[in-house]
Amino acid sequence: MTKRLNHQDRAAVDMLLDQHASSHHEGHPAAAMATLSSRKRLHAAEKLLSILDIWQPAVPSADLTVRTLRRIQDADEERTNAAHPRQPETQHPRPVV
Repeated sequence: MTKRLNHQDRAAVDMLLDQHASSHHEGHPAAAMATLSSRKRLHAAEKLLSILDIWQPAVPSADLTVRTLRRIQDADEERTNAAHPRQPETQHPRPVV
């Protein structure tokens, strides 16, 4: 099951992401959004963004490019074979002498 942010949570995340753009406002940018999001939502959004900030994505394996290109080639060959199926080879009977 995929969790989705509701409107208020999206507004809190958007506000935090736009914090640098709105740095010309006095005080904490969250003050401008206080009517749209509760402090609890802002705190949860800040926590989520801090987790994403420290999250280290997995390093892809060294042979990822080779394997990907091989899969593309195999898929191309399958499409070619499906479009142009081989005719079964028929064996001609040997003439009886």
